[in-house]
Order: sequence, then C-alpha cells, then structure tokens
Amino acid sequence: MYFIKKDSADGRLLIWQCSLNMVADKPVFGHGHGAFQAKYMYYQAEYMNAHPENRFASLADNVLHPFNEYLLVLTEHGCAGFCIVILLVLLIFRAYHSKPDEAKLTAMMSILALAVFSFFSYPFRYPFTWLLLFLNISVIYNSSVNRNYSFDTFALKRFIFPKIYLRIITCLLSVGLLMTSVTLMRTEMKWKRIARFSLGNVLPEYDKLYRWLGKDGLFLYNHAAELYEAKEYEKSLAVFEQSTRYHNDMDVQMFLAANYSALGKYVEAEQHYKMAADMCPARFRPLYELAKLYDDVGRVEEACDLAKKIIDKDVKVPSFTIDAMKKEMRLLIEVRKTADEPASEVQTFKPSGNEDTKAG
Repeated sequence: MYFIKKDSADGRLLIWQCSLNMVADKPVFGHGHGAFQAKYMYYQAEYMNAHPENRFASLADNVLHPFNEYLLVLTEHGCAGFCIVILLVLLIFRAYHSKPDEAKLTAMMSILALAVFSFFSYPFRYPFTWLLLFLNISVIYNSSVNRNYSFDTFALKRFIFPKIYLRIITCLLSVGLLMTSVTLMRTEMKWKRIARFSLGNVLPEYDKLYRWLGKDGLFLYNHAAELYEAKEYEKSLAVFEQSTRYHNDMDVQMFLAANYSALGKYVEAEQHYKMAADMCPARFRPLYELAKLYDDVGRVEEACDLAKKIIDKDVKVPSFTIDAMKKEMRLLIEVRKTADEPASEVQTFKPSGNEDTKAG
C-alpha cells in the first residue's frame, strides 16, 4: 500500500515525525486543546531548517491535522489524555465481554473500523463520526446492563435525581445547546456571505461577528486579510498575531511579513518570509517576496543570490505564476548586473530602535 502513493505516504511520515517532536517537548499534558494548528508549522519549519536536503523537502506543505487521531491526542493532551482514551477503550471491551451478542459484535466491528481509520486520517473532525461512536457505545452498554452490579447500585443511590428533575435539566440543557448552535450557524452563514463582498462596509460586519468567532483562527485570518487590503497595517498585524494562537501556517507568515514590510519594519518582514520559506520549502512565493524585499532595501547581492536559487529551483507543479516569478528573477539579475553602481556603495538596512519589537 505504501508504494501505491509513495509521495503521499512520505508526506505523512514527515508530519508524524514533526508531531512526535511536539510530543517530546510536552509529553505529559501536551500543548493544549487546538494547539496543533497553532504550533505544528513551527516544528515543521525547524525540521526543514535542520535538514534542508532531506527527501521530504518537496512534500512539506501547510498542515492542519497530523492525519492520525492518536497523534493529535498526544500532541494536544499528552500521555495523560492518551491514557484516558485507553481507559475508555478498556471499559468498552469490558462491557462487550460481559455479555456478548450479535448486536454488540456489530457495534464493536464499527468501532474497530473507526479505530483503524483514525490511524491514517481525521474522522473525528466530522460530527457524524461522533454520532456513530456514541450509537455504538450505547448499543454495547444497553445490552449489558445488570442492575445487580454493586457499583451501579451505589452510583444510583448516591447520584441519581428524581426523574422529573432530570427531565427538566435535560430539557434546559437541550434548549440552551440548540439556541447556541443556531446562533453560531447564523453567524457563520453571515461570515460566508460577507466574505464574498469587496471591502466597502465589510470591516464593520467583521467587528460585529468577532463576539462569536473571535477564537476561530480562520475567521481571524480573513478579518486580518481584509484589514491588510484596506491598508490598516497596524490593526491587521494585531489580528494576525491573535490568529496565530489558533491557526498558523505559511499564509499567515506571509501576511505578517507583508504587513511589517508595508510599515517599513524590514527586519521583522525578513524573519517572517524566512519562516514561511522554512515551513514550506517547495513553495516559490516566500523566496520570491524575500528576494524583492532584499532588492527594495538595497541588499543587491543577497537579492541576486536568492533570485538564482529561485531560477534553479525544481518545480513541483508547473504553472504560469511560477514561470512569471522565474522570468522576473532573471530580469532582476540582468538589471543589477548592468547597473553602474558598485556593490561597495550599496546600502543595507539595519533595524531601527522601534523595529526590535512586534506589534500587537
């Protein structure tokens, strides 16, 4: 199976390697819920920077999930969270073996299919998978209920409420969950609608949606991108910095660099362009923008060296955009070679006093 789609399999091996590096940094309790999307790309950039000539360089791309649910638990919740998962699995097996029957066997086979699928993909990102899991668990436990169990009797005597109170609490929780779900659904529908519009009155609408979607990394990314297009660079930087807490990849780094460059903070812009290039070494855009930055600030020799690297770089997926970038880099080298200004007189930029700190 590995050789059927070898490049895709190698790409996942790279993701698993970087994910294990994340686990090694915080093995006990992990990096926290949702930390994979916020931190993984830094580990991939570090790995690519440390192994620039490795066979995975051309396969590295933006990653939002490790393509392995068990690795996701380990990276975000550590060994403690993984032990809880193992405990739940053991409890399910115990319930199955207490009184095996055909219905429970079918449910166990369904759970086994999910367990195998979870090694190679992200089934639990879909609500249907959770629904299927809970259905299977209910089948296993409902057919193994034994009211004579001392543990169950103890639990019932100590924790159970009168049926009327339990029903009231369940109804109130259900109504609250339904109202919250409907509100979030309407909010995301509105976000989708305004995302299609040109700037105009879009930014005030984003501000209104912030109350509900202020912790959604993709929403913050869209909001910050709109602020950049509106040339509100300081505000865009602040929102992008907040976005990196929930979602961070090459595209976020490119926008951060573009904002810093527009504000004249070239040192910070250079750092983010380099980070974007390390995150996805096969991409041309980060190197292209970095070469243009060097050329704009007078670092001609570095701009030409990087332009040569772009021209000689292997193309993973041919496109008109990449051809245009290479053509522009050839032109840059030709223009700089024919320039009369000696290299010794070329000025290089240095960080000013306020360029050592990041915005927001």
